[in-house]
Amino acid sequence: MVSISAEKMPGSNPIPLEGQLSCWTDPFDLPELLFAVSETGKTGALIIRASEAEKEIYLHGGAVVFASSSSSDDRLGTYLLQRDQVSLQDLLRLSHQVRPGVRLGTLLVQHGLLPSDELRRAVHGQVESIVMGVFGWTEVSYAFHEQPSAKEEAILLTTPLPRLIVDGVERVASWQRVTKGLGSMDEPLRIVSGNESALRSADLDTASLELLAMMRHPKSIGEICEATDMPDIAVCRKLWAFQVLGWVRPADEVSELDLDLDGLGMILGGPLNRR
Repeated sequence: MVSISAEKMPGSNPIPLEGQLSCWTDPFDLPELLFAVSETGKTGALIIRASEAEKEIYLHGGAVVFASSSSSDDRLGTYLLQRDQVSLQDLLRLSHQVRPGVRLGTLLVQHGLLPSDELRRAVHGQVESIVMGVFGWTEVSYAFHEQPSAKEEAILLTTPLPRLIVDGVERVASWQRVTKGLGSMDEPLRIVSGNESALRSADLDTASLELLAMMRHPKSIGEICEATDMPDIAVCRKLWAFQVLGWVRPADEVSELDLDLDGLGMILGGPLNRR
């Protein structure tokens, strides 16, 4: 069985490209799986099956560009209905006109019910929602199939993977999964340089940037929680996501020579004191 391993996570066990995953007992979780597949830089489809549905996440050169789902809850019409962007009456009427080559989104635009720019935003939101929904699953089978091209779609996702992982991990409700992802609660963490491009593209909120800035010096998870007004569970979710992405590591794995504090300071809102 072919395995993959995220290069930014030293000492991590290889993650197979195909297998069964229990988020309770296996050494990795769904965020690590998605990140590791992306790190291969391959083009293809990651198929994830659970009792709820089957989802396909399409990647091109390691970037997530589209996603589909077998669940009716993930359809575009459902997404728009939940956000009050289309009425039930219009949705039922137009759904009868959907056929191969004629999609609901096209019909909504043609009937003047949704501007074309709103359709693009809605499809982006729908695809992101499909990916986000995977993070809530706990028992899955999965397989990555390499393909010459990822997916031919008129509207492709442009959200960078780091942002998808940060946002997806924030949806994990289980404290057991969060603590398993974090590892030792006592071991100090420290920010790692070399990720400036990913940090810029992720367009993180101020709270996330402040958390990263705190770790210019080694800090335990408890110390980080004490130093912010964010709920502790929210802090822990973000720290898990940052570790998945390789943005922070246990402090004893980060050499002073590896830290470009000037470069990181430009992203995190000012110079980072070296002392």
